[in-house]
Amino acid sequence: MSLITPGEPADLARHVRTIPGVTNVFTARPLLARLPEVIAAASATDADGPVADVLVTTDRDEVTTVSTRIATSVDDSSVDTARRVADTLLAHTPDTARIQLQIARIR
Repeated sequence: MSLITPGEPADLARHVRTIPGVTNVFTARPLLARLPEVIAAASATDADGPVADVLVTTDRDEVTTVSTRIATSVDDSSVDTARRVADTLLAHTPDTARIQLQIARIR
């Protein structure tokens, strides 16, 4: 698999959306910063498409953190889906990257 640079979160999100069991991808920004997205996600339909992407940050020590929240399908194990997402993100980011993943919704 090709390595994605930290400046390409949209590419990471595209990879995540192709993983079996993932029904949507949401950013992991603080609640107040993402309040409009939360409201949109609550009323979203499958045809609405993704509400937000993967958030990639680099701290002053040059450690990259990849954060995202996903919605998973009720037809698949959420734990297995989260593992597939984490494995995909790890495969497409630098070896030193930290992955923060939350399951936001099961639907």
